[in-house]
Amino acid sequence: MPYGYVTKQPNQKIKNSGVFSITDVAVKQQEGIFSGSYEHIETKTASAGDGFLRFENLLTDRYDIHYYTFANFQPNTDSVQLRIRLYEGGVEETANVYKWGYSYYDTGTSDSFTHNVNYWRAAYSTGNDTNEAAAGHGYFYNLGDSARYTYHSMMHGQEHNSGAIRAVYGGGTFDQASTIDMIKFFPNSGTLDALEISLYGIKKLWYEFTIN
Repeated sequence: MPYGYVTKQPNQKIKNSGVFSITDVAVKQQEGIFSGSYEHIETKTASAGDGFLRFENLLTDRYDIHYYTFANFQPNTDSVQLRIRLYEGGVEETANVYKWGYSYYDTGTSDSFTHNVNYWRAAYSTGNDTNEAAAGHGYFYNLGDSARYTYHSMMHGQEHNSGAIRAVYGGGTFDQASTIDMIKFFPNSGTLDALEISLYGIKKLWYEFTIN
């Protein structure tokens, strides 16, 4: 049988007259039928004194791309980064397998760096003054694929400990192929005064058909 040939015409699970109208698309998008939809998984909010926020239900059988937003990152001490570590089989990976680089534009200056360390960075150094905080977003790719490396990209803005405004963007790889089952966000020193993170999954890019 030639590749791609089927003996019967497949019936789409999405029923219509053959052409999607604007209304069809809007309705089916709300129903989550189309691949590529962002679906909220969980939002976590830190209380003062917490040492980290951890996501333990990544639903990697449903999503191969994950998106997160974070807001109001405020540590309890000065010059603190928001970092990320991954878990494999419930075990936190602390080896130097997180390769990444980033660039930033500060008030009047700019620079870039590369690293091979035991964490990814979600936010650059932020202080604990009332006018200091950071907010941003990022993506994780291939968390549930044991045959492929996991990738991370991020972007954030902040008013940091010198009082200047900083914009940061970057990304990198988790330098070993493995299945990731948890993600931890944590300050590199001290504890959190405030932090809110929302995690989303992006539906896998495929369509479902049934054969009658």
